[in-house]
Amino acid sequence: MVPASNQHPPDEPRPIALAETPVIAPGHTFATITDKISAIVLTRRTPTGWFIGFAIAFSVVMMFMMAVAWLIVKGTGNWGINVKGEWG
Repeated sequence: MVPASNQHPPDEPRPIALAETPVIAPGHTFATITDKISAIVLTRRTPTGWFIGFAIAFSVVMMFMMAVAWLIVKGTGNWGINVKGEWG
């Protein structure tokens, strides 16, 4: 016997409807949650270490870009690959 679509056998758990589960805890609103999350980003100062790390990473990337530009302009002769007979 097949149970009706709205009935479940006793051994299966009944699915919880979305309306029964609260989305936010009591005492909170969407505005208070938004304020709490945005305060993490908007009120904290950026640490000095972040700026130092960014400057180091930026200078490494700029050195890489200069090396690629130098390679495009001057070619692989800078690496000592000057034997023309082997490049047939």
